[in-house]
Amino acid sequence: AVLCFAESSVDLEKVLEELKRWWLSMSRHFPGARLLLVLTGQKAASLNAKNAELLAEVLVSLGWNTVEVRTPQQAAMYAINCAEAVVKSRGRTLPSRFKVQGVRCQTVPKDPDDRLANTWVSQLMQVQGMSEEMAKVVAERFSSPFAMMEAISVAARSAPEGKQ
Repeated sequence: AVLCFAESSVDLEKVLEELKRWWLSMSRHFPGARLLLVLTGQKAASLNAKNAELLAEVLVSLGWNTVEVRTPQQAAMYAINCAEAVVKSRGRTLPSRFKVQGVRCQTVPKDPDDRLANTWVSQLMQVQGMSEEMAKVVAERFSSPFAMMEAISVAARSAPEGKQ
C-alpha cells in the first residue's frame, strides 16, 4: 500500500493529476500496490461536488481509495492503525474482521479466463437490496465499474439543465 497525504483545502484537481502521473510511472515497479489518499481538513473535500467527482473517478479508474480526517494527528493515527491491522491480519485465520467472506455468486459460471466478471457481480451484490439476478443484468449492461461510471457521466452531461 502507498499512503499519500494532502490538505483538503489544496487544488485537488492539480494534486490528483500530479499523483496520476507519478502513479502511472511507478505502478509498473510495484504491480500489486494500492494507493490510499488521506485528506486532512476541517471541511471534507468530498462535500464539494467537483472534488467528489474527481475522487470517484480515481476510485473507479485507478482503484485508489480515499480517507478524510480532520487533523494531521488523526491522519498519523490512521496510518498507524492501518499498519497495525496489516501486521495482525497476517497471523489471523478465517473468520476474522480482516478477512470476511461476502455473499458469493451461486449461478455465475466460474470461467477461469473471466474471473473479473464474477468479481464485478459479487461487488454489485454488496449493494443493499441487489440480488444476484439483478447484479447479473447490471453486469451484462456495464462490463466494469468504470463502464458504469462512464455511462452515468455521459447521461449527466446530456441531461437537460435542472434534471441532473
